[in-house]
Amino acid sequence: MTLVQEKDVIATTAAVIDFINRLHEESRRLSKPLNQRGFQELCTRVRRQQRRDNAMEDVEVGGRVLDFVQMICGQFREKEEPWMFVERFLFGVPIFRDHFSDDIQLITRRENEFSLWYFLNEGDDITAVLKNAHQTANKLEASTQKSLARVVTYQMNPSRIQVFPKATVEQIVFTRNRKGTPTQIPRENKGQRTTVIVLDLEGQFKPYVEALAVLSNKLHQEMGIETVSQTSVLSIPKNACLSFSQLAPDDLTYFTPDLTAKSQDSFTTAIAHAKERQPNGFAEMMRLIEEEVEHGVRNPQIKSALTRTTTSLRRVFEELFDKDFVKPLLAEDLLVPGKITIVDVSELSENHQRYVAIYLLTILHNKKMMENDDVRTVLVLDEAHKMFPRKFPTQYKDFYRRIFEFVNEIVHKGRKRHYGVVVATQQPKDVAEMILNLPDSKVIFEVDGERRWMSEMLDGKEPPSGIGNAFIVLRGPSIEPLLVKIPNVMGLLKDRSDEPSEQNETRGAYTEGQTVGYILQREKTPLSYKIGENQVYANIPQKYAPLVMPGLILVAKGQINGSEPSTTLFCELESLKAFETRQFVPSKTDDGLKDQFFQGFETTVILTVKREISSDGYDGSLRNQNYSNLKLFTPTEEEVRKCFNLPEVGFPLGEFTVSAVTQQKLTYFLPYGPDDFLPHNSDWQIDHSVLVVGSQGRGKTNFLVFLSALLVAAAPEELGQRIIRMAG
Repeated sequence: MTLVQEKDVIATTAAVIDFINRLHEESRRLSKPLNQRGFQELCTRVRRQQRRDNAMEDVEVGGRVLDFVQMICGQFREKEEPWMFVERFLFGVPIFRDHFSDDIQLITRRENEFSLWYFLNEGDDITAVLKNAHQTANKLEASTQKSLARVVTYQMNPSRIQVFPKATVEQIVFTRNRKGTPTQIPRENKGQRTTVIVLDLEGQFKPYVEALAVLSNKLHQEMGIETVSQTSVLSIPKNACLSFSQLAPDDLTYFTPDLTAKSQDSFTTAIAHAKERQPNGFAEMMRLIEEEVEHGVRNPQIKSALTRTTTSLRRVFEELFDKDFVKPLLAEDLLVPGKITIVDVSELSENHQRYVAIYLLTILHNKKMMENDDVRTVLVLDEAHKMFPRKFPTQYKDFYRRIFEFVNEIVHKGRKRHYGVVVATQQPKDVAEMILNLPDSKVIFEVDGERRWMSEMLDGKEPPSGIGNAFIVLRGPSIEPLLVKIPNVMGLLKDRSDEPSEQNETRGAYTEGQTVGYILQREKTPLSYKIGENQVYANIPQKYAPLVMPGLILVAKGQINGSEPSTTLFCELESLKAFETRQFVPSKTDDGLKDQFFQGFETTVILTVKREISSDGYDGSLRNQNYSNLKLFTPTEEEVRKCFNLPEVGFPLGEFTVSAVTQQKLTYFLPYGPDDFLPHNSDWQIDHSVLVVGSQGRGKTNFLVFLSALLVAAAPEELGQRIIRMAG
């Protein structure tokens, strides 16, 4: 910022604060409520007097003050006393001077709390401002016996207010900034919000989804975000039905299990001829189709088969479609950003549940493909083994083939249309193999009797066990499968506790960036067994022995051969072997021999190098060089994320434990984009569909509830991390 720009900011801040002071004093003189026009006239009168008293005010400064006036007028409610509005807007009674810091422009106070206001220009470092505010608040809390409630920033050019609750400020202050990545600030991102439709076969989602939406909206308000998440429950057949108007005539083939491949061409031809006559509604469409079958199909076997098909189709539509005085389920009502719609089909038969699933897949597909709707959409299909069975009666094989191919088309074409499908099941072995292999992302909880299948999905890793533990496998990004602890959201909602649980973290002797050993030369190692091409030996002294367990992540850093370039090895500890280190010293006797003097224990370990990054631009697997002078360190959070190639932004799904010994835990983010992890509009990881598997009681439903809330949230990163902390 240039000196001129800095002076403009100071002058603008002074002018805005002066206006607030004048407005507060003037509103105190009024004792009656005003409507919005009356409040605008009050602001105009105050601003006019301010201009008279400051005749030399700069034009640009005046324009910015006017921006503030317009913003505050836009938030005034009808029939409210102006002084009450001003103090509500400022979060308390304003105080315009303070002796602790010249950086404070405005303080507002209530009974036992106060708020700090800062006026910023475009490009100001918000993290530095919040750190300064935290230091100032500590002084004020000690002297006033009041506590900081929030820090409020007014961003000039463009005019915008952000509210940071005390908990958020402390999180930002106490979290080490990651190199090259700005600290994540809660932000509202309306353009990225998703709509989620959940097909509920057992009637279990409603209470948890609604309760989590209430909690999410409360947390959003604490962040200063007014946008709310919406929920809607449609129960078929109680208060909703399917609608023929949402289907294309060709979609009728997805509701005809009796239609064989041999008869399908004739049925499709009949539909095409019926369409040309522009039928009005389902009844007329069926009449025209039946006429085409009667007069256009010569083969008696096919004619008989199509007659059974039309009879079956009429029965399905009579039971599920277009009921009198029942609201039709329309695509436009579902595709609302920030809304979760639960379609409860728990009272329907399994066949009818399948038809509702097909209907949802179809109408969303039509909306996305034909109208190019740009609302990001996720359809959650639980109990997928009922919808897409691996084993089915032979006479229905052509029907299921049509359905599976249709889902395959949706998943592949939906990626470009922001339309993803979440397929969830307790029994992956009972789901059609084509459906299982479609999603690019997989969330795998413990599945009874499926260890072989899980081992294949996890590249030989030990399958998860216990409640809430799941491996997350991503095909797109180069992120290896990691075991993540999903927060117990359903348990949190039952407890109805809004306070974060206390967590006692035992880290032993662990601190980030601590030196714990050194790399050995391969040819000088005292061990006889061989190591792989991507492995190195290292020694760890006895005092750090409590840290030494397989799976520990360590970082080796330094210059190779004592000269540039410097390199960093991201390593995972594999094998252990203890041995004694001894040092020869001159003997005190006159025999000319040397005694061995016991020096202590060290532990020789084998490290698998997962990634090497060098200052010369190299980023890849371990190279064939001498790394013997590199020191070993315990990793920082940034280094752990580099080791596993983990994103720093995305949807927070839970925590993964870096080491069972140190209990270092990091938030696992489902990345936005499959390539660079950033929230570009064009392509999201969730658009590539997700498979969720887990036996009953392992956490599958809990995960679906949590994921749905994150997808529709205005600030998913902050919301998810808060819920993770609250769930403990």
